[in-house]
Amino acid sequence: MFCDDFANTCDGTVVFDSDGLPTSSEPEHDVGTRSMAAFFTKHKAVYQYSVTEDRMFRLRFLINRSHEQDGGASGVKT
Repeated sequence: MFCDDFANTCDGTVVFDSDGLPTSSEPEHDVGTRSMAAFFTKHKAVYQYSVTEDRMFRLRFLINRSHEQDGGASGVKT
């Protein structure tokens, strides 16, 4: 299991779509967040984007993978 939390300051005016992903009216400004969401979906992770009261843009995620999914501790399937 791997869990992490990334945060960065922002102006506090982030707009989220119906899927909870941040959106932007600027061309190609939401490519990174959508790429991360695709990665998390592929790996069946739980994730959340949010903006805190103290103007921090935050990404939290949890990836739960067993050694069997990874091919064992060595990474080699037996």
